[in-house]
Order: sequence, then structure tokens, then C-alpha cells
Amino acid sequence: MPILVFTLPILTLSLQHDLPEFKVETNPNLLMGTVEKIKSKPDGSTQITLNTGVWKFLLYKDSLHCLPGDTLVIHGMINIPKSLRNRGGFDWKAYLHSVGIQGVMYKDARLIEHRQGEWSVPRFFYQIRHHIKTALITQVGEPYGSLAAGLLLGEKSGIKPEMKEKFRRLGIIHILAVSGLHVGFVLMVFTIISKIFVLPPPYRFLFTASGLLFYLGITGGSVSVMRAVTMAILYEYGKYRQKEISPWNIVGFTGFLFLLINPLQLFSLSFQLSFGAVAGILFLLHQYTGLYERWSRLNQWRQYKLFRIVADGIIVSMGAQLGTFLPIAYVFGEIPVWAFAANILVIPLAGFVVITGIISAFINPISPFVSEIYAQTVWGELFIMDRLTAHLQSLPYPQISVTALTLFWLVFIFLILIIIGTVGIPRYKKRLLISFLCLTNVLVWRESLQKENFSVTFIDVGQGDACLIRDNHHNILIDAGNAGFGRDYGKTVILPLLKHEGITEVDLAIMTHPHADHIGGFESVMKNKYIKEIWDTPNHFQSGIYNRIKANAETSVTHYHHPQPGDSYRLGDMVITMLYPDSTIARMMHNVNNASIVIRLDYKDHSFLFMGDAEIHAERLIVAMGQHLDADVVKIGHHGSATSSIQSFVGAVSAEVAVVSAGENNRYGHPSEKIIHRWEDAGTQVYRTDQNGAVTLNVIDGKLNVVPVLK
Repeated sequence: MPILVFTLPILTLSLQHDLPEFKVETNPNLLMGTVEKIKSKPDGSTQITLNTGVWKFLLYKDSLHCLPGDTLVIHGMINIPKSLRNRGGFDWKAYLHSVGIQGVMYKDARLIEHRQGEWSVPRFFYQIRHHIKTALITQVGEPYGSLAAGLLLGEKSGIKPEMKEKFRRLGIIHILAVSGLHVGFVLMVFTIISKIFVLPPPYRFLFTASGLLFYLGITGGSVSVMRAVTMAILYEYGKYRQKEISPWNIVGFTGFLFLLINPLQLFSLSFQLSFGAVAGILFLLHQYTGLYERWSRLNQWRQYKLFRIVADGIIVSMGAQLGTFLPIAYVFGEIPVWAFAANILVIPLAGFVVITGIISAFINPISPFVSEIYAQTVWGELFIMDRLTAHLQSLPYPQISVTALTLFWLVFIFLILIIIGTVGIPRYKKRLLISFLCLTNVLVWRESLQKENFSVTFIDVGQGDACLIRDNHHNILIDAGNAGFGRDYGKTVILPLLKHEGITEVDLAIMTHPHADHIGGFESVMKNKYIKEIWDTPNHFQSGIYNRIKANAETSVTHYHHPQPGDSYRLGDMVITMLYPDSTIARMMHNVNNASIVIRLDYKDHSFLFMGDAEIHAERLIVAMGQHLDADVVKIGHHGSATSSIQSFVGAVSAEVAVVSAGENNRYGHPSEKIIHRWEDAGTQVYRTDQNGAVTLNVIDGKLNVVPVLK
């Protein structure tokens, strides 16, 4: 059965046909749809899923006081989600399309008409959910009311960001996403109640199944809860029929069922984490069972209930960590060191919170006074959890970064962990040893046969500049995009790209000039990545972010340098040469754009010219100084504006490929069509980040290959 889980998507993906992509004919549009889902957001707004019958749209409004089943008529701009523009980033368009969303309308959309819907199951459960959430937040009180709602209902909108970040760093963020853990605790409650009232087996099964389905309804009916509830009901049905229960068959059948409905779930992190955790737990419990059956002393200790509870808890925690190791390491690039201890200590507390919260919520309509007592108990449990997690977070080395490891290495480590987990089973030893030797052999040959890897990526950072240059062993970052007005491209674009590429340190960072659209992102990069050396242009420019970056560089950067024309820097086969400006020219320039560092990079037989924001005045000086400008690739100065790229400079460069870094629909009108035509008339192929997204140039077998993210 588990094999079907992995083979089914291959068989059924070809049968799946997505709806044709929605195209905006006119904007703004008049949109009429039925409210399908309502979700609160951390900023206080409400996210509403509108179903028009053919398409689904997201609507963000402060509050419309609507319920599932209501009909809304909305007038506003329909925004089509954008495709991924840089490697390593979050693909918002792909995510929305995976859940059937074709467009987004934001807060400026205007409500034209609101028609009340009729009674429906989603409407009924939404009202109950809202009532329970309000009661929990009110009765539990600050600062833990929203956390209680998050643990019980998966309602995370009111939880403070620092609390979420603490849970994430400790590897226990999963307790805020209602899934198998919570369903297990709920099942425990209904099982205990059915035993108290001595229900016959058929009624016991119906009672627990109904309770689980009710919990599914009040938690919003998420796919993760559906999977967990399905597995729990199958387990209870097996007990009722007095069948021999195979947990692996339950997991396999559930996976088969949900992948049959939507095979693309296999690539969902939620699917991978939930099934990975269950598989890891079942795997280690099986190994542990075989171990204590063979060791008489261990078997004797297991007769003691306390030892059994503690040992099973440790194995369950270890199994969950093992089963989720690969997706967590690959997606997040870090492994929480104290996750094992945190799960052992926090999960039981989370269980008490869920159980106590359920009692408080269901007693509230009967006796608000008793409900208040249980709510205060929830407050106490969360207080202990808060203090406990704060102490764990203060321990040294909270996380191990694995961003430098490729997927091959992560799989290799994962298989070693599997080998360690099965070493106690005699019949596995020989085949595991052979597998390990084969993997080691592949690893050795892989390193020996590694091909050259050189790339220059002009990163799409909107109306700004950033470029990543790397070979097999070295990394150079030229500029890092903007930071300010609610955007930080260093945090949202540069760091995810570095993480995706497995880059933990930067050998050389070049700030071409101190304008925020070029250097702003360096502040976040410097906080998260080690930078060995920074090049900066000498100037009298002052700004808050520039001063902070220079101050941080004094303590976190090995070498801070103002290069002079002719200075060169060699990294492997890469040679970086400073062409312009010298310190005198840089300091005399009133327009700091014309103090931009201009460098030439040579890699074997290929050459690249980086112009920063150099304008006409700087270009004339560079041409007059007779610098060696001829290059295969040029990064056009000042975002391709009309204040750069004079004819004499274009002719001297004679580039095959040119790249313009500019923001989509930017207010400056960059790049100038006149300048684009000037380069094209010179025989240069021009790429633009506003149209092509990130543009990567690779050297493969000595040939230059251009790969834009968007064709």
C-alpha cells in the first residue's frame, strides 16, 4: 500500500487538467461570488475566498461581517498573482493556483451588494468556531488567549510574531497547525467519555467518529485535519470490528485516498510533514519493539508504567523528528538542536491545553462559571509553556544551519539516520552495510567528477540592483536591493536565494554606491550571513541605513576596503578588476551615481562589466581613460535610464548580452526605450529584470548560456 502513495501521482497527474488561466479583460472589474471561506489575518484584515462558480478569488477587507454562503458583489482591481521571479523565493502564484485561486482583490475594493445566505454546514461550523474563539480569547485573557485559540482551533492570526518565531526556532511550530497531534488528543477525550458512560461498541464508534467530524468542522476543515481525522476514524473502525490493525495500512490507504483526490498534495510541505511524522513514529516504534523483545533487561524495565510512558514519549518524539528531517532541512535550511527536548516537554502541555480548552468551550453554554475556571487553567498551562520555551530558547546553539548542504547530502544524512534507527535488527545489518558502502562510493565519485559551476545572476529586486556571482567555491554579491517603505529585498529575496544556493558566507560584497536601492538589503544580509570583505566607494554621502551598514561592517566584516582603479582580486578562476572611480573623483562628485564602483570580472574566456548607477559623466571619463571596456556581458548603468549608455560607451563595450535591472511598472519609466534600442542596434541582446525576472548567465562547457526566470 505505501508504494501506491508514491506511484499514484505519476499515474494520475496526466489525468488532471487545471482550469484555463484567468485573464483580466477589464480592470477594475465587477465581481459577484459566494463566500466560501473566511480567515482572519495577523494585520486585522479578513481574507475571504469568493467562488464565482467558475473561478475563485481572494478578497482582503478590514471587515465585511459576512458568513460562508453569503453572496457579495465587489467592484475593484483584480490582481493576477505573479510568477516566481527569483530562485529560492516563495511562489505565490503556484501556491494560489494549487488551492484554486485565480486572482486577488485588496482592501481598496468596494462592496456593492451583500446578500445573506441560507443555513449550510460550513456556515453552521463557522459560527460555532467564531463563538469558541471569542470565548477562549476573552476568558483566558492576555497574553495567552490568542495562543489558546491557535492550539485548539489552528487560529493563528492573533498570536504574537515573537511567539511564533520562538516556536519555529525550537522546532515545535507544528503545535500551532491543527493536525494529527491535536486529533489524537481529541480522540483521547471522546474515548474516555465513551468509557465513562459505558457505551456499547457500535455506539462508542459512532460517538467518537461524530466527535472527530465535529472537531474537523470547528477547525475549518483544513486538509491536514481531514487526513488526521480519516486515519483516526479508520483506526476506531478497526477496533470496533475487532480486526488486526496495521497502522501502515491505515497511513497508506489515507495517503492513497487524498492523493487520488489531488495528486499534487505529494509536493505539499503539509502533506510531507504530516505523513512523514507518522511514518517516522511507526518506524521507530517498530524498531524499539524489536529491541526490547530481544533485551530481557529492557523488557523488565518496560513492565513499569512510568518507564513505559517516558520511553514511548521519547521514541515518538524521535520518530517525528526523523520522519520530518528531510523536508524541514531542505525547506528551512536549519535543524533545531533542542527540538527533541522541546517536543518531549511541550507536547504533553499542548495536550493538556487542547483537552482543557475543549472542556471550557463545551461547558461554557451550560455553566460560564465552570468554563471560566477551566479557561484560567488553560492560562496557567500556557504560562508554564511560555516560560519553558523561553528557557529552552536561551540555551546555546539553538539551531544547526544546513543551507550549505545540497539535497544529495541531506538525503545521505537521512539514510544514515535510518541506518542508525535499524541497527538493532540483525537481519538488516548486512544489507544496510552494503547500502552505506554504495552511498559512500557514490559520494566519493560525485565529488571527484564535479563539473565547473560558474554563474552570474542578476537578481530581480524591483527598482534596485543586486547581482550574485559564484563558482564552485566562491561567492560575490554586488549590491543587495532596497530596504524601506515596508520592503526589505535583502530579507525577502537575497537571503532566500543564498539559502537556496546553499551559500553560508560571501567572499566579497561590493556596494557600488550608497543609494538605498543598491545597499539597503545589505543590512539584513550582514545579520544572517558572514561577509569576508566589503568594497565601498569613498564619498561624503550620509543616510541612516548607510551609516548603520558601515557601523555593522566594523564589527562583523573581516575587511572593509575602498579600492582604487587597477586593484584586482582573484577568487579561483575569477579575476575582479576595479576600473572606476579613484578616491579624488568619487569625493568630488555631487551626483553620487557618478561615484559608482565600476568593475570588470574575467572568468576564463568570458568577461563581464558592472556599471552600478554610473551615468553619462562617469561613462565619458571611463571611455576617456582608455579602460579595457570590451566585454561579453554588461550590466547597463542606472537601470537603463536616458542618463546613461552614451553611444561611445556602447560602442567601446560591444557586448553580446546586456542586462537592465529595473522594477516592473516603476514610476521612473526605466528603462528608456531609446537606450534599449541603442544597445540592440549595436548587436546586443538585452534582458530586463522587469520583464524576465532574475537573469542567470552560466558557463557550461566553455559556452555562455542565458537563463531568464521568465521567458
